[in-house]
Amino acid sequence: MEHQLFQLLETKATQLEKKRIKLKRFYGLYKITILPLNFLLQIATVAVIVVGIFFPPFWLWLILLFAIYIGLSFVPHPKESYHDYVKEDVLPQIFKEVHPNYEYHPFGINNEALSNSGFFNKSFFKNNVFIHGEDRVTGTVDNVAVDFTEVAFYRKDINWLKSFGAFILAILLFPIAIIHGLFNQEDGVEPIVEFGFVRDTIKYYRGLFLYADFHKSFDGDVILIPKKLESNWEKFSDSVFGSTYSKMEVEDHTISSTYSVYTTNAQMGYYVLSPSLINSIVQIIDNEKVHPMISFRSGKMYMTIPWDRDYFSVDINKPVNGAAYFTNYIEDIKSFEKIIKHLKLDVRIWSKS
Repeated sequence: MEHQLFQLLETKATQLEKKRIKLKRFYGLYKITILPLNFLLQIATVAVIVVGIFFPPFWLWLILLFAIYIGLSFVPHPKESYHDYVKEDVLPQIFKEVHPNYEYHPFGINNEALSNSGFFNKSFFKNNVFIHGEDRVTGTVDNVAVDFTEVAFYRKDINWLKSFGAFILAILLFPIAIIHGLFNQEDGVEPIVEFGFVRDTIKYYRGLFLYADFHKSFDGDVILIPKKLESNWEKFSDSVFGSTYSKMEVEDHTISSTYSVYTTNAQMGYYVLSPSLINSIVQIIDNEKVHPMISFRSGKMYMTIPWDRDYFSVDINKPVNGAAYFTNYIEDIKSFEKIIKHLKLDVRIWSKS
């Protein structure tokens, strides 16, 4: 480790440990004060609403409860404060020292690249509640523009058990709703019982998304999709089923047995998927035990690796013991460069105009 980097890491380790100890003590206090108060606040709110059904003036207490809730919301969660401090103050400086060509962003995602990758169709995005991007890294590797992001897709699924429980509760409260309606017949009064499904927010995809712009043009597109995902074709690009795409065979056994490969130009497809590039993809499969989705479109490469790996993870309970604490962070930073160089073995692919 270079002396300048070591000195930076030692300084950051000392500062971070002081911050961690301070926030960990606050977290202990937070658990016995703020968390119980939030729980009691929820119970009090329900109690006031129920009593208010029979004594409407009692609902005025909701104003006080709401004010308390607002006040508690301004108390920062110690774990979140520690997480944000590492991501916003520590990691950017380490990135600058380890790899000057990289720029680190705690949050964010390249939505245009994600959409253009060909991995996901319109219905896939439409069914999302939201898409979350974290630990975004942008920069260049050997004059190749790169963009890495941890991405997670969330949707809302019906929770049948909770929905059934809510339905039973609604039936039990229905007589109260009728009585409430008799004494509150003014226009605009909201019903206290509503029927509907209870939905849970589900994280149904998480992985590393990579976008690399080689600033070259291809006369066609190539997309590699793992065969184990064929049962979920509707999630992926509608263009795969278009008349311009055709299936192509790859001689490598690992790829041919685990992937479906499509292209709009067979000659270009075989040219791009050279033996050295195929070998690089196979090594990623063997080393990481994952099957990434990969596409080559308009001189750009897109890849998403489905895994739950958490880059630059933060743990308030883990002591910061000197520069060695940042070893995993530095390995993560260097791993991005390895992926690009690994897939850029055959430079003749990217020199085609």
